Amino acid sequence: MYHEILKIIMYSSIKDEHSVSIENGILRLIHENQFHCHHIIDSFFNELIKQPSYCVIVLMLIRDHKELRKIINEKKKLLDYQLILIYPPPSGFSKNNDHSEVMIQEGFKLYPRYASYLKDDVTDVFLVLKKMKVRIENRILKPK
Repeated sequence: MYHEILKIIMYSSIKDEHSVSIENGILRLIHENQFHCHHIIDSFFNELIKQPSYCVIVLMLIRDHKELRKIINEKKKLLDYQLILIYPPPSGFSKNNDHSEVMIQEGFKLYPRYASYLKDDVTDVFLVLKKMKVRIENRILKPK
C-alpha cells in the first residue's frame, strides 16, 4: 500500500478559455482530488513546497516575460519537480521575434521536462502529461 498519490499542480495567473480547457483535459486524466490550480503565484508556491517532488507534476502557463522572470527568481522551489511550461502563443509575443526567443531561452533556466505554446489544441501537452503520469504511478506503485 502507498500513501502518496500523483498530483498535478497548475499555475495560471489568468483564468481564461485556455486555462479552463487545460484544466478540463487534466481532469480527464486524473481525479479532481489530485489536481490543484492556482491563479496567485504565492499560493502556488505555498502548496508546492508541501508536496513530495517525486509524485507531483507542475504545469505553468506563462503569460508574459515579466511573469517568467518572477518565476525564475523562485527557481530553487521548482528544481526537483517535473515541470511543463506553456508559453504565450507566438502571436502573443511582441512583434520582435527576438523577444520570444529570449523568453524561451530564459524559460529553460527552470529545466522544464516539456515546453509548448498556448494554442487551441494542446494535445501535445496532454500526451506528455499522460506519459509522465504513467511513469510516476509505476514508480510509486512499484514494490520495493
